[in-house]
Amino acid sequence: MDQIEERLAEEIRNLNRKYPKDLRPPQDQLVLIFTGRILKDTDTLKQYGIKDGHTVQLLIRNFPKWRCISDQFHFFTTSSKHHHHQQQQQPEQQQQQQQQQHQQQQQPQQHHQQQQQQPQHQQHQQQQQQQHQQQQQQQQQQQPQQQQHQQQQQQHQHQQQQQPQPNCSRQHRSDTDTTC
Repeated sequence: MDQIEERLAEEIRNLNRKYPKDLRPPQDQLVLIFTGRILKDTDTLKQYGIKDGHTVQLLIRNFPKWRCISDQFHFFTTSSKHHHHQQQQQPEQQQQQQQQQHQQQQQPQQHHQQQQQQPQHQQHQQQQQQQHQQQQQQQQQQQPQQQQHQQQQQQHQHQQQQQPQPNCSRQHRSDTDTTC
């Protein structure tokens, strides 16, 4: 029993490290449903080594329902969409956005509480603005690449124009002779 309790305590500690306090689900509890003596052997109980006269306790883990505040639900849906969008981007852009997210996560919790107090439509507007800014940044990053590609094409065309074309030393006297 001690090992199970230790494992549960370790799981709870890991969850506490993972999630911010205001987004954590309430802790689950072990609830005693039944206790009593086994009066009759059955095949299913024999499989577990339970025989006549053994006292059995039936325990269940009770997971209280997690109150779903619309802001919290909205937070999870946007973060999952954002994560999917990140997977499609180039590695450099991923690193930059991960750094930005890391900086945003390190901001004080007061800012997070203020965001929760704002109406949902304001949060939605802010998210749209952030997405718009990210799109602009991506476009700005793509423009230099396109300009560089155009410059390379122009240089290539210029080099082709500068290459001397072969001069024909002979004049073509017949239709069959086409060599220079």
